[in-house]
Amino acid sequence: VNARMEDIRDKDEKDRLAKISDLEKQYRELYKERKELEAQIAKLKIDLDKLKKDNYEYILQLKKEEEADKHSAYRYDRDSEAADARYAKKLEELAVVNGELMKIAEQFAANPEYQTTVDTITKNTEDSKNMYVELQLLKCQVQEMEQAKELYEKIKDQETKNKKDLIDRNSELKKEVDAKEQMERMRMQKRLNETKNPELRETMINSQMVSENITQFEDKLDEEKEKYDKLLNEKLVLDRLLELMNEDMEKNKTTITDQDAEIDRLKGTTSELDKEVKDLENQQVNAMVVNKEVENKYRRLAQTNVSLKAKLEFLLTNFDFSSNVKSLNVEDFRSLISSNDLVNNSIGSFIEKLAQRKDEVMKFEVELEVKEG
Repeated sequence: VNARMEDIRDKDEKDRLAKISDLEKQYRELYKERKELEAQIAKLKIDLDKLKKDNYEYILQLKKEEEADKHSAYRYDRDSEAADARYAKKLEELAVVNGELMKIAEQFAANPEYQTTVDTITKNTEDSKNMYVELQLLKCQVQEMEQAKELYEKIKDQETKNKKDLIDRNSELKKEVDAKEQMERMRMQKRLNETKNPELRETMINSQMVSENITQFEDKLDEEKEKYDKLLNEKLVLDRLLELMNEDMEKNKTTITDQDAEIDRLKGTTSELDKEVKDLENQQVNAMVVNKEVENKYRRLAQTNVSLKAKLEFLLTNFDFSSNVKSLNVEDFRSLISSNDLVNNSIGSFIEKLAQRKDEVMKFEVELEVKEG
């Protein structure tokens, strides 16, 4: 009985320990889940605070953007009015400059030397076109002559080949004739050996000798004919070459004479045009210098106007002329004037030197633009 009671007690103890282990495990899991939930809640709080802060900053940013837009619209309207005024002024200046340019163009048009130059240029252009047409015509003629030369070479080669074939055929026929004559001589020699009549024998010997002489004469005649044909062909080629060279020489003489006359005429025209171009370049340089000076003058006046407007705006903003006239101190304005005079006198020499340097640089730039143009 005691042993059974011990077994039951041990079993209960094991069950109790197992349940305690399970409960501790569940407790740890629940504790872990609690910590995760607390971390999530803290993160949500941080996000909520951030959203609140971002919302406030966003509203503040919107207000700042509205103020910036209003300020930009004000500045745009102000700058637009100033730009329109400057644009209208520039249009007036441009109209004046265009009027001056129209006067210069009318003077050029009324200048007879200029009209003569224009006519000369037009004539030179037409002459160049005509010379180009003549050059193309000469190129076509040269091409036709080259084609004719190629055709002549082909015909010459064909004739040479035919002549060679005829010579070969004549050689073959001559060989056949020689063979026949050799056979005839052999037959006559046989008959000569067989005959007993002295007169007939002598006649046959003479006939054989005459045949040999005729053969030798024909051979020499063929050689002389071949030499004559060769010399005749060479003479024809040389005559044709001489004729072509004479024709080319006459054409070259005429062309050289015309080109010399044209070169002399173009030299005179070129010298006149160079002189007129130099005069026009000088006029252009002077006009551009005057234009630069006018632009600088208007720019200085605009800067002075802006400075005076700024001073006036400063005075109107900082001093009340309507209600606090008594409180204003005249000495302040006098000291301001004297300080301005002092500054103007101190930088007067610098401004004069700067103006001289600007004029020199402007003149150099104008000359450089003319040379590059």
